[in-house]
Amino acid sequence: SRSTQDMEFSGSVAAFASSLGFSVSYFLRDELPRPVVLGIQAAAGLGALYCVKQIYAKPSISINTHLPSVFLGTVCGAGIIVTQRLPKHKFLGAYMISLSSFHFSEYATTALFNYEKLSFDSFLLNHSTAYHVAAVTSWTEYALRSSFFPFTIPYLQPAGVVLVILGDVLRKVAMWTAQSNFSHIVQTERADSHQLVKTGVYRISRHPSYLGWFLWSVGTQMCLGNPLCLIAYATASIRFFQERVPHEEKLLLDFFQEDYEQYQRDVPIRIPFVTGWTVTDYQRHYWGQLKK
Repeated sequence: SRSTQDMEFSGSVAAFASSLGFSVSYFLRDELPRPVVLGIQAAAGLGALYCVKQIYAKPSISINTHLPSVFLGTVCGAGIIVTQRLPKHKFLGAYMISLSSFHFSEYATTALFNYEKLSFDSFLLNHSTAYHVAAVTSWTEYALRSSFFPFTIPYLQPAGVVLVILGDVLRKVAMWTAQSNFSHIVQTERADSHQLVKTGVYRISRHPSYLGWFLWSVGTQMCLGNPLCLIAYATASIRFFQERVPHEEKLLLDFFQEDYEQYQRDVPIRIPFVTGWTVTDYQRHYWGQLKK
């Protein structure tokens, strides 16, 4: 129900913020003014109490939303600590902040604008095995490179931070613009409320959420300074969207027919080497049959 989802969302925000606040206020207590530390700890404590109250009322919430939020808040806090305590690894800290913020904001944006589809899956933490392998591989390259080959390509990492922010913002704006028309899973049947969105960032790209994901994914490896994973992530992302986008557009053409075909002509995809689905004569014949 909506009330349960509101409880889950408010609890997830409290869990993320309290874990972030506790970690930062504890490890950076010497760098921050004491009143600030006490204020953060007090607010974090209230957030934690609110989470405990919700867990007591509905234990399943702790698994679905609170534990992932605590984990992501802790990772974000750790990223802030790394940027402050370990200057040589400040971009690792920036990566940790961006990674945790990306996943939590996926859940939060879904809760705000598409609550009917809200679930644990909205965090995208269980995206795929390939996603997890890619993440571990990037961490391994960073550890090996920083330990044995401590070189950096000029401006690569600052540019990565910019790209990460740009990509994540673009994706979230796309989710906000589409609202209930957005889904993390490709829909094979058109819902009665499903509309073709062509406003806002959808005037720039037919798939702005995918473009945002692509920029964010590539940007994370630039931020880490991983030349090998940068190439691998870009290649894997392009190949993924080369399969995903045509499949999705074939369905969208069946849903919206000539309207989407015209939209294809007017607005590009803008992901490198990714093309959409070309309408076939069979599809046009199928559309004609539907109109009879």
